Amino acid sequence: MMKKSKNPPLSFAAYQRLHNVIHSLSEYFAHGAGRSCVFFSITGAALMHKHYQLDAKVVCGGGAVMLDKENDLALSWFVKQRDGTISTGVEAFHAWITCDGWLIDLTAPNYHEVLAGAKLQNSSNDRKEIPAIKVPRMMLQKPVSETELELDKLRKAGDCAFYSDPEVTSSIIDNAFEQVQLGDVVQIAYDWHRPVPHKMPPSITIGDNYGEIKTIHLIKRELVGKW
Repeated sequence: MMKKSKNPPLSFAAYQRLHNVIHSLSEYFAHGAGRSCVFFSITGAALMHKHYQLDAKVVCGGGAVMLDKENDLALSWFVKQRDGTISTGVEAFHAWITCDGWLIDLTAPNYHEVLAGAKLQNSSNDRKEIPAIKVPRMMLQKPVSETELELDKLRKAGDCAFYSDPEVTSSIIDNAFEQVQLGDVVQIAYDWHRPVPHKMPPSITIGDNYGEIKTIHLIKRELVGKW
């Protein structure tokens, strides 16, 4: 059993800053909200190691988060098989961070954008038109023990079920690190990010392979709470 620290690894301010820095880089390098969970998790874990001395690990697998119980709307990362069972794999997965018995999803403030590309259905597995709801930008940081619910037990907004898959995790991470650009962007994150309470630079200047100087501006998002 994973040992859980009594206190969450990240303060609300630290989580918000990590999200804003990584989101700004993700937007600049065009990862896109629907394809960025691996980038968010790898970069976030690296920054947590370097700037907060935390033992953060990237985990991949299946997951679901209840967003709006009134409309029975949940965001999920699974593949539904013909026999009605669900599974996860390299074609349908999510990535998150675990640290000291806590689960951290740094993409949570982007759930609104992710809805457009996710597989959505209600809890009775009936397909229906997705209601037009505005998903608030909030932090997701919970004890792992609170993120292991059965899918039919997601009763209120913020309830979630995450199931790690070691094989999927290994495959996804190995593939990510084969991309040369990832290491460069993580280094930019190292150089730009400042741990709370230090002042955060509003932008960072970088040079590309063609000798051009470009500026990345910080996208400041004020999160409104936690799931």
